[in-house]
Amino acid sequence: MTRFSRLQTAAIAVVVSLGIGAGGAVAATNLITGKQIAQHTVGLSNLANGVLTKLNAVGIAGPIGLVGAAGPAGAAGPAGAQGPAGPQGPAGAIGPGGGATGPAGAAGTQGPAGAAGPQGPAGAFNPADIVTVTGSSASINSSGYANVSAPCPTGDSLISGGYSSYGVSILDSYPSGNTWYVYVYVASSGGITPYAICVS
Repeated sequence: MTRFSRLQTAAIAVVVSLGIGAGGAVAATNLITGKQIAQHTVGLSNLANGVLTKLNAVGIAGPIGLVGAAGPAGAAGPAGAQGPAGPQGPAGAIGPGGGATGPAGAAGTQGPAGAAGPQGPAGAFNPADIVTVTGSSASINSSGYANVSAPCPTGDSLISGGYSSYGVSILDSYPSGNTWYVYVYVASSGGITPYAICVS
């Protein structure tokens, strides 16, 4: 059985009353009201076709009601996932210079010795540049010691030296600076002549 709300039941009672009045089959004193109809006791099968048509008819839509006030803001939702990294920005401008010079660093360890370089070409040699200088000769007629020398000319360089002698003992023959010296001992008599070999 189809159930109706209180409003539908009242409407059915009115329609039934109208339908009975229009048919004239029942006296006005025998009419029933909505209060006399218990809820959920009248089904669609108990209604005439004309009553069903009036119940199913769609009424005119009422006016739109006023917009209600905005409700309170809802609670904040959870934080979303982190988005992807953005593209790299342009390089910033170079900052001002003029900073103080930092302290000098500690000296590094000495590196290994380098390899020996190739031998250079032989120097040119001119025999004419060699000069033999004869020093002062000394003749000695008594026993004793003598020291004679042979200096190179100014601007020349001493490269060697020597002597010629008789009747003496050579104690030493040596260079000193740009001069060649000979040191001798004479027992009775003899002579000594020093030489210096120089290059210009």
